Amino acid sequence: GGQYYSYDGHYFYTTDKYSAMLNDYRNNSRGSSVNPGSPYYNYFQYLPMRSASAYSPASMDSMIASETRAESKMRGIGTSLMSNQNTYGVNGLLAAGVAANESAWGNSNLALTKNNLFGLNAVDSNPNDAYSYSDINSCIKDFTETYMSKGYLNPKDWRYFGGFLGDKASGIGVKYASDPYWGEKAA
Repeated sequence: GGQYYSYDGHYFYTTDKYSAMLNDYRNNSRGSSVNPGSPYYNYFQYLPMRSASAYSPASMDSMIASETRAESKMRGIGTSLMSNQNTYGVNGLLAAGVAANESAWGNSNLALTKNNLFGLNAVDSNPNDAYSYSDINSCIKDFTETYMSKGYLNPKDWRYFGGFLGDKASGIGVKYASDPYWGEKAA
């Protein structure tokens, strides 16, 4: 129930040790953290995107429904996520996490007006250039097939830095988003 700070998502500091965190950062140390000998690694942040989720489409829909409002564009996408997982080898649960992060659980302007759950082509310099899709299933297919399977998860692609969500040092997060905590948020 307490609040903690972290500069890397692995070592944490209590709010009264903010200056100690800054000193540790400057000195490349972790000694003042609450977990100096035991870094935290978020399981889903480093789970391979090529792994398969065991969730059924119905379970996926139920989980998403519990987190969303009725008008969310993420409602009812379980079948599409799992079908595309089986076709393109992109974990459906991790894809749902990216969609939730990028589209505010299916309620962002891009999701509602362009059927774009993943912020595809919504670059920082011009987010309005984001792709528009005829329906949510087309967006999910484009994300899993084109962006992930043929792009970020392909070792021959220029965007490949590891086949997991990651952070700004490794994984999809190196090139997918400018937010340094993107991988943690999607996980």
